[in-house]
Amino acid sequence: MSKRRLKLTIDQLMNLIDLPKNLSQSDLDLWKEGVLYEFNYWREFLRTGDYANYEFVSFTDRLNAVELLQRIKNLLKDGDTILDVGSGPVSVLKSPSHKIVKCDPLGNIYNKLLEFYGFNTDTILPYFSENVNEKISEGFDIVHARNSLDHSANPVQAILSMIKTAKSGGLVYLYHHENVAILNKYQGFHQYNFTLDESNKLLISNKAGDCSTEEIFSLGEFQNSYVYEHNEKYIETIIKVY
Repeated sequence: MSKRRLKLTIDQLMNLIDLPKNLSQSDLDLWKEGVLYEFNYWREFLRTGDYANYEFVSFTDRLNAVELLQRIKNLLKDGDTILDVGSGPVSVLKSPSHKIVKCDPLGNIYNKLLEFYGFNTDTILPYFSENVNEKISEGFDIVHARNSLDHSANPVQAILSMIKTAKSGGLVYLYHHENVAILNKYQGFHQYNFTLDESNKLLISNKAGDCSTEEIFSLGEFQNSYVYEHNEKYIETIIKVY
């Protein structure tokens, strides 16, 4: 493993990203502010080998293809296809009995980092969650996002795109820290909060206020709940697509 720092400027990083055309310039400008931070974080993470307790799951276990389907195991049938949206450098999902496709808007950057530091992993498709349905024609049994849509340029548009990428009768599975943008003081990619209201309805907000979510609620049956894991609070949403 190389211990050298892979050096890329923000302009070089942006040249590796295929920006979607269905997002506003203001959404993209805000999102771009987190790109350099994310690159530096993962570069040091991979360069130094500081991943013994990453997300409470060993990074080396991920690379060794140990089955880490975690909370969605009970939703799966053998042979189901899964799209992991916002997978990061290495997906938390591993299974020999399921086809798993990974995508992330920083996919080209992560592929370059993983190759530079000597990790042999599957290619990450460089697709934004907000337009993944335009990039992938296959309908998936499960479309999964874990702690990634709070990093997106527009999470409502991302959920809409994920629903369109799932098969009719398929599932969209979301699992996110509650109010992570507030927790991280709206730094880097942490620009959106997920929580539930008094009636257990999914709420998404940013620094400017609540986001309109009505469009997505008409496209599937939503099941929302709080989950407590390692003394942290998460929002779990399972959408059965109409």
